[in-house]
Amino acid sequence: MSVAHRTETRRRPEGIAGKARFNGIAATLQQLVNVGAIGLFSIVLARAVSVADFGVYAYAITLASIGMAVGMGGIYGLGIKSFVDNPERGGQITTSIILIRESFSVLVYGAILLVAALSGQDSAIVLNVAIAGLAVFGKVLDVPDLWFQATMSAYISASVKIVFAVAFFGCRMLFVVNQGSITDFVWLLAAEYLCTSLALYVVYYFWGPKPAFGRPAARDIWTLASQSFPLWLSSVVNQLNLRIGVVLLQVLASFEAVAFYTAASRITDVVFAVPMAYATATFAVLIGEKKGTLNEYRGYLQRSLTSACWMGILVGGVIASSSHLVVPFLYGNAFAESADVLTIQALACPFIFMSAIFSKWIIAEGTYWMSLGRYLIGLILNLILCFALIPGLGVNGAAIASVLAIAASAYLFCFLRRDTRELAKMMSFAFIDPAVLIVARLKQKV
Repeated sequence: MSVAHRTETRRRPEGIAGKARFNGIAATLQQLVNVGAIGLFSIVLARAVSVADFGVYAYAITLASIGMAVGMGGIYGLGIKSFVDNPERGGQITTSIILIRESFSVLVYGAILLVAALSGQDSAIVLNVAIAGLAVFGKVLDVPDLWFQATMSAYISASVKIVFAVAFFGCRMLFVVNQGSITDFVWLLAAEYLCTSLALYVVYYFWGPKPAFGRPAARDIWTLASQSFPLWLSSVVNQLNLRIGVVLLQVLASFEAVAFYTAASRITDVVFAVPMAYATATFAVLIGEKKGTLNEYRGYLQRSLTSACWMGILVGGVIASSSHLVVPFLYGNAFAESADVLTIQALACPFIFMSAIFSKWIIAEGTYWMSLGRYLIGLILNLILCFALIPGLGVNGAAIASVLAIAASAYLFCFLRRDTRELAKMMSFAFIDPAVLIVARLKQKV
């Protein structure tokens, strides 16, 4: 893509651009606060309990996190797209998504209990997993957030989530001071997601569409469920891809290894949440660009991928260069092994950032099964590498496997299909795009 072409397609209506930026900033800030609160609490808890106890907490929370992502039934970007395409039927769409998500959640919760029971852990650990899994039912209720995202008013739902994240962080600190048990903290997790979602419904009722809810037609439920099924499967595989290292470390190593891996992951989770939040909040713009000319659409994608790539490189470089200072400062010397894990995980930043754009492109294009294919390749590679590397390299082996799996699913996969090779070229060009622009402008001056 030429410099002139990218310059010509850089402009879009200022009103839409302004709302998109504000929407993206609001959603990103909310994710930073939420994930930051979780990360900060993990640091406090890691210093307050033994490494093994922290590993138990991390194991229960990890299974719950997988369940929450999977329980949303693949209806996130697809839900936003439905609200954008059918604004007059907001209430019906809301009810349809609630029914689909909660149905998925029952299956997911059963799977979480099964994994905990079959892992050979004692009853106390299984109980913690069962309680943490209740968070799934609360998390998937946040359907109003999709409507606020679609209408470019994410600041409303973001404000609600920030208030409850801060409030429950304060509750957790009180429990730490009073030496609460691991089970107490797990209960607080489930309560936070339920209370946050209920508050969102109160706000949605007053500021959302009228009527806020509606009787969904069987056709609506079937259409959403069938379209979301490949996305649901892909979210299952993606979460396994992202979290399988924790599960296998518990099986092949120890809860201490789980603790070291999770301590590093809490830092990268904050970083990885940013591009996905921004891409989701600006997804309505991508849909709008697709309705324009092909050149404008491709120009928008190239700019987005370039920005994502270099933001990832910058952030990853900062994390990698400071990991051996940050980890001891945050967690103490007992978690020194987490520093190397964090350095390795930082290498995934450019691919994670571009993957956020890729995920939304798949939904905009309607090629939902593609999402499953790319994550499946990453998961297979991750499993092979984990079994090969963990016995010899321990926690660092799990980190290496995760980074290579992310690169495979976010970037290398695009070279395997004819319909994604153009995107693969854009991602490749993103790494050199700034240099090309600089050289072109220098030539213009000469």
